[in-house]
Amino acid sequence: RIGERLEAQYAKWQQNRHGGSRGLKYKRALDPTEEEVRNVCTSMRRHAKNERLLFHYNGHGVPRPTSNGEIWLFDKDHTQYIPLSVGDLKAWIG
Repeated sequence: RIGERLEAQYAKWQQNRHGGSRGLKYKRALDPTEEEVRNVCTSMRRHAKNERLLFHYNGHGVPRPTSNGEIWLFDKDHTQYIPLSVGDLKAWIG
């Protein structure tokens, strides 16, 4: 539900700014693992080519980011949190 609201909000802002959606693409990754985040980021970068990407990390219910610049994702079994370096995220987004 949060993801749906964010999509609607971003679409509305984009519409107000440019008078249309300009082919905006969204990819939700709810409670993703590190592998899912990496796959989404690299796929979106490949399709966006030189266009801008927005990565929105909600982090609702997970620990706060660490002082080392890490955010928290689920492990592959969705049983515990694992840290993801923002540096790795930046490398995947490009």
